[in-house]
Amino acid sequence: DRDPFFLSLCAAVNERDGVRGRVCARDLLDRNWRRDLAAGYEAVVAANSLHWMSRERVRDLFVEVFELLRDGGSFLFMEPVGNEEVFAAGFAAWRSRQPSQHTHEDWMAFWSRVNALLGCDYVKEMGERDPKRIDDKLPVMGWVQMVREAGFGSVDILLRDAEKVVDRKSTRLNSSHITI
Repeated sequence: DRDPFFLSLCAAVNERDGVRGRVCARDLLDRNWRRDLAAGYEAVVAANSLHWMSRERVRDLFVEVFELLRDGGSFLFMEPVGNEEVFAAGFAAWRSRQPSQHTHEDWMAFWSRVNALLGCDYVKEMGERDPKRIDDKLPVMGWVQMVREAGFGSVDILLRDAEKVVDRKSTRLNSSHITI
């Protein structure tokens, strides 16, 4: 990560849990982010970072991550997704009936606390957003396509709130894990 706030959280959790290794600051937009990293990792994890980049950069980044992994290694990432066009109208109607997860005031209060802890304007420090960023518009299958194009042999999708999803008969789904 390039973010000192999240790097400090990672280091603290690693120390608490006895995870060996090092935490290093890297900007994934920098094509040289892999400098002095060995290959053969069991896993690479990216949380909520890829959607800030352009599709072109993410495509290249997936190949770079693939090259860092050992045979059979795993790449785990969590990103917001858009809906498939065919489902857009139905999803918009459903979503309009759901309570909001977060209000603007919630986010402002959170970032105010972060700024107080860090002693700076965190969002300003992180810089301008890429106007070509993926954002939350790319559907799941768009992410899957980029992963497959990078050379990954299998793709598993875990839906965050799948246990809340119900089918047409209002019965709970048995699994929140979909394998494609």
